[in-house]
Amino acid sequence: MSGKDRIIVALDVESGDCAVELVQQLKGHVGVFKAGLELVTAEGTQILKRLRDAGAERIFYDGKLHDIPNTVAGAMRSVTRLGAWCITVHATGGYAQLAAAVKAACETADNEHLSRPKILAVTVLTSIGAEALANEMKVGLSVSEYVAELAKMAQKAGCDGVIASPHEIEVVRQAV
Repeated sequence: MSGKDRIIVALDVESGDCAVELVQQLKGHVGVFKAGLELVTAEGTQILKRLRDAGAERIFYDGKLHDIPNTVAGAMRSVTRLGAWCITVHATGGYAQLAAAVKAACETADNEHLSRPKILAVTVLTSIGAEALANEMKVGLSVSEYVAELAKMAQKAGCDGVIASPHEIEVVRQAV
């Protein structure tokens, strides 16, 4: 893997024009461009096509999909058609949601002769600490234990990987 391919630039900007300009400036030096909630909410998912047209070869749609399995599957079909290289889903949506996302991406890619996007499951947001996990979310595990369980579930559902805090790297490695 080249140095360029290891670089992901987050297009955390408010407008599609700004994002397109960044892609045009950096496309020779960056392997992946990440479109997240701020940009996609401002511009709609068609921004992914604009980014690709501007020269982004690989687009990471950090949508953190989280809903009932049928709805996530529908969203995954749409984003797969838009050519996303990688898509995030929330692991806390459960096994059925994760499996539906993977199945929808696979079937859509196969049926439409597209590349299947990588699917990464977000475990526990870094803004959620032990106190919030226990008191607000009523989870009886430590953050590390919960991340490990979510990682195992994501792997079983067919996800390509997980997103977790650097503090949980070893726990994830041991779990999966």
